Amino acid sequence: MRMLARHALWEAALALLRTFGLSTRRALLAGALALAGCGEGWAEAPADEMIVVAGQSNALGYRLSGADLPPRSYEPDPRVQIWTGRSFATMEPGRNTGAPANPQCWGPEVAYARAWLADHPKGTLHVVKYARGSTGLAASADRDWAPESGELFAETTAAVRAARRALPQPAPVSAILWIQGEQDAAAPETAQAYAGNL
Repeated sequence: MRMLARHALWEAALALLRTFGLSTRRALLAGALALAGCGEGWAEAPADEMIVVAGQSNALGYRLSGADLPPRSYEPDPRVQIWTGRSFATMEPGRNTGAPANPQCWGPEVAYARAWLADHPKGTLHVVKYARGSTGLAASADRDWAPESGELFAETTAAVRAARRALPQPAPVSAILWIQGEQDAAAPETAQAYAGNL
């Protein structure tokens, strides 16, 4: 049973990657699962990469601000760019890493960027973040991530496509950080349907 569930999650991750038209080496669905090795055989990682951070409030970093960053945990670096909705800008945690209503929020993109910079002496990491608090994966009357709803999944897909078009050279999406599930865990029926919905 566990192997079947793993296979279903793997297929869901690949479907997400195909939806975004991604050429990738690895994909992470953080919180729910972590997948690696999605393109074995690459001699080296591409110079420029893109990651997508999506989900609900923990992906957003709700209630966090620049004051919550550990000392010397991350210094803004022009090699890490975040999508503003119109263009890329140097990522500055606590200033431009949240949602439009909460730009001071920051989440997993900070630790990811720090590790990426340490592992990549050249190139640029492009971050596309689309996270909204109190949102479920299952289709509902409220805004949700179900692709058939045409809401958050569609908006995230549009943001990724716009960000990719803004680059002079397309950067492959190397990871999707998916941090969501608390909303679905609140009810037994949506909790049990989570793997299938993913």
